[in-house]
Amino acid sequence: MGNGRAVFTAGENAMNDQPGGTRLWSTDGTAAGTFPLTSFTGANSLQRFDQFTAVRGKVVFAAATPADGIEPWVTDGTVAGTSQLKSINPGVGDSGPRYFAKLGDGRLVFQAETGPNEGLWVTDGTPAGTTLVVGSLYASQITALANGTVAFFGRPVTSTGGDALYVSDGTAAGTRTVVPINSTALSINTQFIAPLSGGTMLFKASTAATGSEIGISDGTAAGTRLLRDINPGPDNTSFADSVVPLGDGRAVFRAYEPATGFELWITDGTIAGTVQLKDINPGAAGSNIQFMTAFAVSAPTPTPTPTPTPTPTPTPTPTPTPSNIAAIIAANLPASAYSTFGYLAAASALGALPGAAGAVASSSAARTFAAAVAGVANVAVATGGGTVAL
Repeated sequence: MGNGRAVFTAGENAMNDQPGGTRLWSTDGTAAGTFPLTSFTGANSLQRFDQFTAVRGKVVFAAATPADGIEPWVTDGTVAGTSQLKSINPGVGDSGPRYFAKLGDGRLVFQAETGPNEGLWVTDGTPAGTTLVVGSLYASQITALANGTVAFFGRPVTSTGGDALYVSDGTAAGTRTVVPINSTALSINTQFIAPLSGGTMLFKASTAATGSEIGISDGTAAGTRLLRDINPGPDNTSFADSVVPLGDGRAVFRAYEPATGFELWITDGTIAGTVQLKDINPGAAGSNIQFMTAFAVSAPTPTPTPTPTPTPTPTPTPTPTPSNIAAIIAANLPASAYSTFGYLAAASALGALPGAAGAVASSSAARTFAAAVAGVANVAVATGGGTVAL
């Protein structure tokens, strides 16, 4: 549920499928935090639990009470937070909510399949957010696609024909037909819908020239076609089924062709990329492939971008002037060097070095230096050991 709790049903007598036999429970992983959410009597006496699906920190499910039929309910894992979402078919009749599938924004699309409000519904886990999307429509195999929409097979409740392929974003305007009912170009088989990448999906379809094979659609009429004729011929079929998306834009499935029998196939949604993956049992007998299940695909953990080490801002070197030259000398040369190189006399002549007021600029080098710094910004002073640049 995402809140540290889980819900489950538990039978407490020999007649678990009868009224009074099963209750809805909640647990936080401790004995003290494990308790029933529903009762055997009263308004919360629920039975016939089904269709448990998480939505925005809650769980939506189908259940019935003695006074009401099977309707959508919701729980947050507490007794107070367990209630009926909506009585879609008021009274003892069922609305039969089923085929819950999640949209990209976290809401659920589902089918209410009986009663005057039969049709495609959407819920955010609240009564106010449980609304009819398209009425008088029977939908099946509602499947979440990678682009945040859903696909399903459906037909108007008054139709006597086959099913169409639909896509929906959870709004009436965004629910549309991809392959119409009784299409002569591509006939729909309602066995499965399997998402690939984006809004692309696989499903079972047939044409007059190929028999029943795998079809593919990007959610548009122009982007819907037969993927590959695995077992060629108008009267042949590949019996493709057990389609399992791998989460990376590919899917594995079981299919038949005469030379190898039923074997493992793979597709990336292209003709060239739809091939037999492995002939597990060589020869026409094929292999008994069952229980194919994909691991959950987690988004890779991004590599943290190193925080750049800031480059220290260099302390600007003061430009020597008649008023600061002595301070520069004092900061860069030891005091013992002042008299050694005549700097003390030069500084005294400028009157800027503390403690140098009594010194006399007697040497010619000092007088030259003093005269130079009085009018030049950068001075190179010759010393016994080299040149000091200021």
